[in-house]
Amino acid sequence: MLPRRFRLIPIFRMIPANKMSDFARNSGFIINKYEFSNTSLIFNFLTETNGIIKILARGAKSKKTGFAGKLEFFSHIECDYIVSPKSELSILKECTLLKTYLKIRNETTLFFLFSYMMEIINLFPWNIEESSTIFLILKLAMDLCETTDDPNKYKIFLFFYMAKIMVLLGFRPDTSCCARCKNLICSECYAVIYPQPGFACRYCVTKKDKELLSTQLSGQNIEEINNFFVSLNPSEISVIPDENSKKLESVFNFFIYSISGRRIKSYKLLEDIGFF
Repeated sequence: MLPRRFRLIPIFRMIPANKMSDFARNSGFIINKYEFSNTSLIFNFLTETNGIIKILARGAKSKKTGFAGKLEFFSHIECDYIVSPKSELSILKECTLLKTYLKIRNETTLFFLFSYMMEIINLFPWNIEESSTIFLILKLAMDLCETTDDPNKYKIFLFFYMAKIMVLLGFRPDTSCCARCKNLICSECYAVIYPQPGFACRYCVTKKDKELLSTQLSGQNIEEINNFFVSLNPSEISVIPDENSKKLESVFNFFIYSISGRRIKSYKLLEDIGFF
């Protein structure tokens, strides 16, 4: 059976045409936004309970509307909006700022890191249940990064986030057996995408596999990767040696890129500042 990702699920529920517009209130994060006119914006709003909502903020660029400084990335906001019966585009009426993540906004590494995380969200369609889980994972990562004094933990939070995203997409790699021969993995293996995301032992890996991702993984690397899939709290995961974290970064990015088939622009920014 194909992973859930290949069975498209609508993220907006259908509303009967004869139903009047409803008022709704949700808190969440802006994960994408773009100009609608000289004065207005449209943004994708990741909420905890109602999925990802597309909202039009009329006059958002004007200070007279009261939206100034609120419709920003890395802010937890509460929105009152009108749900249209004829369109999936809701209309923003009020906005309240609940929390601003100042450290993430002002620290270059964190700014690019969470831009990268949000770009991953925007690569895929999500149903309401999945979106709720993503909201909680993203909020957890933001809260932890905002309060930690140890930059070495940033990658821990990122790998945890990427592992949980893969699970939601229906791609949970087997870290115990070779994806091809099904024998136990000991060492000297490689990440592969075919026939499914996983790891191939040295007897099953091909020249083409090595061209796609040449990083050879040890048994310790596989154990470290597995920790991110089974852990419920990234704070419990120990900081990984720099040499190992580079390998894990290659593996997780290889999986996300292979599943989506799209390059992530923010990845290059993280490379440029030496994060990867």
